[in-house]
Parts: sequence; structure tokens; C-alpha cells
Amino acid sequence: MRLNTTVQTTYSTEQAAEKVEIAYITLRRWLAERSFETSVTIPIGGNKHIYRFTTDDIERLRSFKEKTYCKGRGLPGRLREVVNKERNSKKAFKRLQERYGVWEGWPTTGRH
Repeated sequence: MRLNTTVQTTYSTEQAAEKVEIAYITLRRWLAERSFETSVTIPIGGNKHIYRFTTDDIERLRSFKEKTYCKGRGLPGRLREVVNKERNSKKAFKRLQERYGVWEGWPTTGRH
């Protein structure tokens, strides 16, 4: 009796991050937060897992990156552009606070 098995190519977390052009630590964070799930996850005890990425996972990761990833400061694109343009201005920071609300943990005075 012969089993019909096919070997599927999988990639490590490091390889997947490289293919999608994001930092390895960013991908690890998404996996830890469960923002992104792989189709092959191997538990190795405790809270630790080995993640393997299929080609379908890589494609899903690319589309996930397009929706959520913001290289640089981690702010949404439009807001990041405003911050970059007006970065060291107290007035600009005050305007941003008024427009978008106070960000928890950010100082309300001083240079930013």
C-alpha cells in the first residue's frame, strides 16, 4: 500500500521575515500577539512554539504587512508624515494632541 504524500516547502520565521522585508523581531511580535497565525505551529512546551511558514502564509503575511506595517516610528502613515514634518515643534505637538487626543504615556510638555 502506497501513501499519497506530498512534501510542502516551509520557511522559518527568519526566512519569512526576510521574504516579506520586515524585521525578524516585528514578525515575532505579531506572532506573540497572535495578530498573525501560521498554518503550521508546533508547540514545544510552555508558551513556546516553532512557527513554519508555507508559501500561502507568506502571501497572507505580505497582505497583512500592507494593512498594518508602518516602517519607522510605528505610527499610522498619515500621522507619521505629520510628525516627521513638524517633529521638534512644541506648537505642532500641541496641535497633534488637540487633533488626535493625548497619547497615553507620552509627556505633555517638553521637546518631542
